[in-house]
Amino acid sequence: MENVNSQRSHVGSDLTVSGALDMLVASSWEDEMARVAALSGRELVIFLLLGTGASNRAIASRLSITERTVKAHIGQILAKLGIESRLQAGLVSTAWARSAPSDHRTKVQLRSGGFVKRIQP
Repeated sequence: MENVNSQRSHVGSDLTVSGALDMLVASSWEDEMARVAALSGRELVIFLLLGTGASNRAIASRLSITERTVKAHIGQILAKLGIESRLQAGLVSTAWARSAPSDHRTKVQLRSGGFVKRIQP
């Protein structure tokens, strides 16, 4: 516990621990976050849902598709982002969603039906 407390004391007064962690996570996944633009609309929705910790079954239910289809989309997401696991996809998704909107080339709005509206800046 002392190690955590000593790390917290080194974080500047203008930067919170949460902010420092956000910067660390985002910088760790820069290359992968840059590849998010290559995802299709449906892949992007599933990518964002992975970031919330949703299971394949929950994603399938929400999007009215089969779990097998979800697995196929996740396979494509992993390939396009150059990552190896759904855990990594979830981490990249969280980092991407938490990064500053100005860093995104495309703004994304997740609609209740699971469709994505991409708005070019």
